[in-house]
Amino acid sequence: MQRVRFLGQVQFFGNCDILPSMRARILDKSEEDRWGEFVAEHPLGTIHQTPRWGRFQAKIPSRGKYWIIVLEEDEKIVGGTILIRQKLPGKYCWLYASRGPLVDYDVGNPTKEAKDEEANEDFKFQTRKLLEKAGEIAKKEKAIFMRVDPPIHSLDQSPFLSLTGFKKTKFGFHPEHTLIIDLTGSEDEILGQMKPKGRYNIRLAEKKGIKIEKTDSQDPDALKKDLDDFYRILRETTKRDKFSPHNKDYYMHMMETLCEEDECPKASSATSTASATTSATSPSSATAPSSQKSVPGNGFASPVTRLYLAKHEGKTIAGIIVTFYKDTAIYYYGASSNEHRNLMAPYLLQWHAIKEAKNRGCKYYDFLGIAPPENAASSSKPHPWQGVTAFKKKFGGTAVSYSPATEYPFKKLLYFIYTLYKKSR
Repeated sequence: MQRVRFLGQVQFFGNCDILPSMRARILDKSEEDRWGEFVAEHPLGTIHQTPRWGRFQAKIPSRGKYWIIVLEEDEKIVGGTILIRQKLPGKYCWLYASRGPLVDYDVGNPTKEAKDEEANEDFKFQTRKLLEKAGEIAKKEKAIFMRVDPPIHSLDQSPFLSLTGFKKTKFGFHPEHTLIIDLTGSEDEILGQMKPKGRYNIRLAEKKGIKIEKTDSQDPDALKKDLDDFYRILRETTKRDKFSPHNKDYYMHMMETLCEEDECPKASSATSTASATTSATSPSSATAPSSQKSVPGNGFASPVTRLYLAKHEGKTIAGIIVTFYKDTAIYYYGASSNEHRNLMAPYLLQWHAIKEAKNRGCKYYDFLGIAPPENAASSSKPHPWQGVTAFKKKFGGTAVSYSPATEYPFKKLLYFIYTLYKKSR
């Protein structure tokens, strides 16, 4: 979790006669392993930039396509991003770089400490090359704009705002603020940094006989049954807390696509891969490769999703979906029944997932979203995430803020209309 330094303002279309050998191109699906390996080795590479994440997103009807743009020097990948299509009415869309792009943000490189101007030029040039190629996609797909959600920690402003054409936005998909637990200590040390109420609720759930079960992702029938149970209590949760869930297929696609090779559902894994591959590929590619390369001391290079259910006397009363990639586990979705809430099953679920993340070699457990810190809140009105933030903070951890999302318009008039519509909602 390194902090990023970005100094100075640059003009986006200024003198960029540097890095002449670099080129940008759209990667063929038959080459996806190359991008997967680059993301696995990149210090800022997250699950959201992996080829499997792209395939998962391509199965969502409101998205349906993804592209990988790579920056290459001497045929070696040095940067790039996954772009995911997001459909809009009228056959329009916008393009999303989820926790991307992966470009030269000058991340903790001691050789560049005295070369700030050179680092800025690298960042400017790489972004320009990516935008040129993204513009080609935008023209074919009728994309109104591209949104970037950079994987870098808090800055006074997004580095992309120093480049001509990028705009501020309040509509990023990823939470700008999150809570992360350091897993490098012992289990006793992790418990010790929790709030007393968090530890108490974990022990209470254990004392009350709550059992945690991991879904057998390899068995399609078991996966469907467990996901049905999860979705049933998710609907209870969303009604209670007044937010909308995805449809059930969304979570099934997530489980089917983000899985270890020997644990993917046997009846549907091949079909899933093929359908994702054909959605946004060149005709020459018949199937998408999948890599299970391990990263020594750094978790796994292939994204994995787990569904855990908490049961009381055989009945499912809570559940969570957690992803694992490289050194980070992410608590993605959670649900709890209106019944037996006094048994504190969600606390034991989180503790179980935290221990599994540690056993898998992860260094961090990310709670994926909390309300803004008090000094960052824009009004006195309670934040919608205030309740879930209080729950997450009982597990301790460190609050982390990310650089805010920005957008680059390709069709300025339509982008203006789009932003007016979003603000009016």
